[in-house]
Amino acid sequence: MSEDGYNLDNIIKSSFEEAIEYFNKNGIKIEGLRLRIVKSLWSFYDIFILLFVYQGNLGIYFPSKKIFIIKKQLEKTANKILDELSNNNIKDSSIISIKLSKNSIISYPFYLDMKNIKNNIMKTVTDIIIDHEIGHAVIRSIGSKGEWKASAFEYLVYFYKNEFYNYSEVYKIIEENIKVCKTYIEENKRLNIYELGRCYGNIIIHKNKQLTNINIKDIIEEIKNLSEKDIINTIKNYIIK
Repeated sequence: MSEDGYNLDNIIKSSFEEAIEYFNKNGIKIEGLRLRIVKSLWSFYDIFILLFVYQGNLGIYFPSKKIFIIKKQLEKTANKILDELSNNNIKDSSIISIKLSKNSIISYPFYLDMKNIKNNIMKTVTDIIIDHEIGHAVIRSIGSKGEWKASAFEYLVYFYKNEFYNYSEVYKIIEENIKVCKTYIEENKRLNIYELGRCYGNIIIHKNKQLTNINIKDIIEEIKNLSEKDIINTIKNYIIK
């Protein structure tokens, strides 16, 4: 238990269990997937992970059906978001946008509840990372793979699982993300595949903004055979109506 009254291990375990339950309800069966919480990249029993990840990672998926969540990095990311929010002097409960890092171009909608903000931010960051890593397992189960696909999956699951479609103001965040994505592609030759996937996820949400839900299984099939070039062209040519 931290000094602020939250137990990050319990938050991570709860997030993992909730995600599995959500996928089961949506017809996506995930079997044999195991969660491991790692204190930091430098934990003596997890040195081998250093061969695969760099210091900025919050989680990693191994094809052996193991998901590692790096507790110290997750907590550090959440605390940075909290610092940013405190600097903006936000006082009322409302829908706002947050970013996981200062280098990210994509914002996530977040329902700000001032009564329990620390715990909610921790849970939100954890949910996003868990959804991303499970996304790898789901996509591999249908014979595909790719960081951009896991990133698109992550954003879509985060949006629909939390029922953000119930808030009309959320679509301002989605539209702003799409505009930023289009500019990003036009101005950069080397593109971040994580950001590309999240950009594509935003476009799917915008295209389906009249719906209160979408079939996650259908979306997975939709992106299964798409290439990176396909989604770049989709983002470039998408018109916000």
